[in-house]
Amino acid sequence: MQSSKDHITALRIEGPEISVMSRTKDLLSYLDDSGAEFETLASGSSSSFWKKIKDAQPIAKYSGQIWRLSVAPSAGFEIVQLLKGFDLPLQGYFYDWAGGLIWLAIEPTGDAHESRIRAAVNQKGGHATLIRAGREVRSAIDVFHPQEAPLAALSKRIKEAFDPDHVLERGRMRAGF
Repeated sequence: MQSSKDHITALRIEGPEISVMSRTKDLLSYLDDSGAEFETLASGSSSSFWKKIKDAQPIAKYSGQIWRLSVAPSAGFEIVQLLKGFDLPLQGYFYDWAGGLIWLAIEPTGDAHESRIRAAVNQKGGHATLIRAGREVRSAIDVFHPQEAPLAALSKRIKEAFDPDHVLERGRMRAGF
């Protein structure tokens, strides 16, 4: 069972000090009757906290394969619910960018659960990128979300123009490239 400490909402308020203090005071006053616990972070602690979020540390601690999903913020929660409905062995996940960026840690498999993850993303729009998996998995599936045919053809022409001998990143970005 997860404790309430496993689930947090973090808001970043930036700007001139007097403005930050005033907006923080107003926000805490507004939320005072919610019954939730609040903590404000001093400048050094805040910088450290946001660096951990930027570096995806809450998800990096898991041993599984890591996916980065970029979606409309309003679709983030729904996509995670779809994935849970697919009975995927999620180790953990967290949202950033107001729900528009989802980091997933998932039990490793030979296909990194690609079809179900991309099916959920395709239903709501966005793309899924496999960030961490073994070499054999990364060579078996596309790391990046498949592109529509016209965009894929353009990408291939650009790759051909810059790397006609296919010596750079062979097979690491897209199968067959």
